[in-house]
Amino acid sequence: MHALSVFPPKPNSFSEEAALAASQQPVEALDELWDAGLLENWGSERYALHQAVADALRAQGKAWAAQKQRREDTDTSLLTKLFGKQESDDLSATASIKLGRGQDASEIGRRGEMIVSLLKKSDRYIYLRRTIQRDRSKFIGLMFLCLAIIVWGISAAFFSLRTSKPDIPVRIQITAIDDSVTGRGTNQFNYVGSGWQQCQPCGDDNGFLYDNSNSWDNTTGDYVTLTFSGVQIKFYGVLDPKHGIGAISLDGRSEAMIDYYSATRLGDQLMWTSPMLPEGTHTFKLRVTGKKNPSSANTHITVDRVDILSSVEATNVS
Repeated sequence: MHALSVFPPKPNSFSEEAALAASQQPVEALDELWDAGLLENWGSERYALHQAVADALRAQGKAWAAQKQRREDTDTSLLTKLFGKQESDDLSATASIKLGRGQDASEIGRRGEMIVSLLKKSDRYIYLRRTIQRDRSKFIGLMFLCLAIIVWGISAAFFSLRTSKPDIPVRIQITAIDDSVTGRGTNQFNYVGSGWQQCQPCGDDNGFLYDNSNSWDNTTGDYVTLTFSGVQIKFYGVLDPKHGIGAISLDGRSEAMIDYYSATRLGDQLMWTSPMLPEGTHTFKLRVTGKKNPSSANTHITVDRVDILSSVEATNVS
């Protein structure tokens, strides 16, 4: 373990080959240090030392080096006293003294084991080990989360492909409803009030009335409604020098004022167009306001027809 202190602590790392060369130990020894939390695995066959572990090893290394130097100084002094200066320089005599100290190697090994044991019991080691385990747990949790997101995305895409309907071509269908179509059902004019009058045929020699008919009223407050199913409605009326101002609303919302006055009489004229509506049932309403253009001679309003626009599937599209 002490031999690994030659490597700088993290964020630096070192290879397994360098660690084995420095420690002169088998790879199983590195695995034991990693299991004990004294080494950190940094990818493919690379390791790193925590700063606290590296500092402890370097401090112990300095103590061992000082102890070794003191022993060598003691050996040299002993040789000088026993044999004199010349023999103290004799390599064989020095080797014999060092050989007699062969047990020190095993003692150093035992001390190293003791240091590792003490490190394992220290609060700092326990904190570092828990931190490493917590980081591992976070990493594993993040990997599982990413995997779950990927699986969910693939499943959602597959489900969407299986359940999505192919685009079906549609076309707009226009239905014209003449003012003479009366009743309280869908696509029927429901005239409310005593002032409404109708004619069909109307003796329209010029042919400007739709289906040669129209309805009119000048009693304030009278109104007409029409319930329809579609996406838009267009209202047509009759302009005339004696016609006034009507109020149009849709689905009970705010009213729009339309002026029927014209210096010449003109039938089947587009008076108002609704915005595009959501597909479904809607209610059109026209109300007699009793108001008029200053140039008009009366306050009549008229109904000539409406066009209902609805979307239908195009079953035969070439």
